[in-house]
Amino acid sequence: MIVCTTEITLYDQNETPQGSLSSESHSVPCDPDGSNPDLTGASSTLQVILGDEDITDDYSLICTPSSGVTGTKSGYTYTVTGMTALAGFVDFVATKAGAATIQKRFSIVKQPKGNTGDPGAPGVDAPRCRGLYPYGTAPSSPVAGDLVVWYSTTTEDCGIYQYANNTWSKLTAPTPDQVGRCFIHILSAVVAAVRTDSAGNTISVAYGVSADYAPNSVAFEILLVNFLFARNITLQETGYLKSHDYTESSGLPTAGFMLDVANQIIKAYGAKFVSATIKDAAITNATVSGKATLAELILSGVTAGANIIKGYNDNVSRNIPNGALNTLVSYQICATGTIRAYINAKIVAGSDLVVHVVKNSTTVLELTSGYPDYSLSTSFAASDFSVDIAVNAGDIIHLKAQATPYSCSYKNFRICCAENPGILSYIGS
Repeated sequence: MIVCTTEITLYDQNETPQGSLSSESHSVPCDPDGSNPDLTGASSTLQVILGDEDITDDYSLICTPSSGVTGTKSGYTYTVTGMTALAGFVDFVATKAGAATIQKRFSIVKQPKGNTGDPGAPGVDAPRCRGLYPYGTAPSSPVAGDLVVWYSTTTEDCGIYQYANNTWSKLTAPTPDQVGRCFIHILSAVVAAVRTDSAGNTISVAYGVSADYAPNSVAFEILLVNFLFARNITLQETGYLKSHDYTESSGLPTAGFMLDVANQIIKAYGAKFVSATIKDAAITNATVSGKATLAELILSGVTAGANIIKGYNDNVSRNIPNGALNTLVSYQICATGTIRAYINAKIVAGSDLVVHVVKNSTTVLELTSGYPDYSLSTSFAASDFSVDIAVNAGDIIHLKAQATPYSCSYKNFRICCAENPGILSYIGS
């Protein structure tokens, strides 16, 4: 038996353009009488999709606002800029030749604020810790629940006190919250440094220990020793911070480290710095490995000729090959001053030898085995020959020798600091 018949039409959505608005409605806050509307965000944008493709640009759009609504259209977006009606809308009509018209409505409605109520009652200060005071000294204008830390030479009087019923009473079992609010003031009570309490009194001795103030808490001294985390630490004028193994002898550390506020000094037995700026330093027995760049180096107590920059001073005889004038040691001067050059040499029988100390291209000292000075012989001189040379930054100092026709020997060729020394850089042999 047939009860009824009907007809269903199916269509492919991918073949029909679909239009949508980025926002279909918007609430506009305003005063109770509808004035001063806040139109922030009162806009909507049309988009037309065919399947997965955005075909909005294929359509022409006309936006028509209702009475009491004004705005501007940019592309496919309409932005409301004025609204005198309590409610309104903007109709979006998109058209394309040969295609069905797409219509969408953007609704807007005012949401008036409520009337301003009467002012509330004045607020009441919340309980807080009022600070550190001598026993029996109360802060002004306390409110119920206020806390205060009182210190005293009498241990039983030390503690956290709470204000209630116009009376300050000692808390024999303060809560963790109460201890936490009084933590800093308890610390200030139990240290021995010079400090000022909340009443402006200068105190310099410790008043009990933390357990006298917070008997049911872990001792603050234990917390500080084992679990100290700090953003800023200020040491008092006589304070110090040192490692457990710090020792010193004659004012110099022999183990560990110490930050000494009273003497304004950091002492450490061994230190490593990746980058450091040091001003007015006195350095004893320093070894520099690698290259050191100095803006200025001043050497005090220098004995002329005693401070070897680079060269030989070991009394070891070295060979001077026969032939042309050989440069044996060279230096470049890095600062204006005075340097001292040392040389010593000897010949073999039947050979001639000439030794030069040359500044840039000028010979400042010449020793020969013959004319004119006959300074060199078949034995090294008992004392090295030397000459002081005034130098400027950039000067080059060469120690040279020439032996003919046989090889000869030299020793202790070197450049040293003299008074007001020029600073040298060793170039090489």
